[in-house]
Amino acid sequence: MPHYDAGQVRWHAPVRRPSKIVCLALNNSANADRIMSGPKHPASFIKGANALIGHGEPIRIKPIYGRCHPEPELALVIGAPHV
Repeated sequence: MPHYDAGQVRWHAPVRRPSKIVCLALNNSANADRIMSGPKHPASFIKGANALIGHGEPIRIKPIYGRCHPEPELALVIGAPHV
C-alpha cells in the first residue's frame, strides 16, 4: 500500500455531495463581545453543501456578504458507504 506525506496531499471535505447538513446553534464564542446565554433547547438550522471545504482550503468571502465572523465547527458524519 503506498504511503503519502500528509503535507503533500490535498484534503477534500469528508463528504463530497452530502444530502443535507443539519447544524445545532449554541453560542460558545471565545469573543467576549459575542458571548450570550445559549438557547433553552437545541436550535437547528441547515447549511448548503457549498459551505464545505477541505483542510487548508481558502474561505472565500465576498464583500457583499457584509460582516463575517469565522468560527470553528465540529462535524459528525453519519451514514453508510454506498456499495
